[in-house]
Amino acid sequence: AFRALWERVGDPVAGVVHLWNAHGPTDGGRGEEEELGLGLYACLAALRTLGERQRKSRFLVVTRDGQPVADGDRPVPARAALWGLMRTAAIEYPGLRPRLVDLGGDPGTL
Repeated sequence: AFRALWERVGDPVAGVVHLWNAHGPTDGGRGEEEELGLGLYACLAALRTLGERQRKSRFLVVTRDGQPVADGDRPVPARAALWGLMRTAAIEYPGLRPRLVDLGGDPGTL
């Protein structure tokens, strides 16, 4: 799907912002498999496609509740997995300048 999208968009792509895990943890009643499909697997596919097409760009991933910040915070495991992916992406695709931002609190603040 991402390859077809890039074919239509063309090169170069200034950057990608992946927001599929920026919603509240219970939005739509998603299970962990759906979270992984929309988050980790889709992010990996987009990252690979962009990395194959160009060496320099920007890749930003936004999660909500992917990391604990305060006592009592319960991160969503499928979103926390994106943090590991982005650490690896920074090594494998340094020209894409992968970055990750984790939001907390009310999903209405995005």
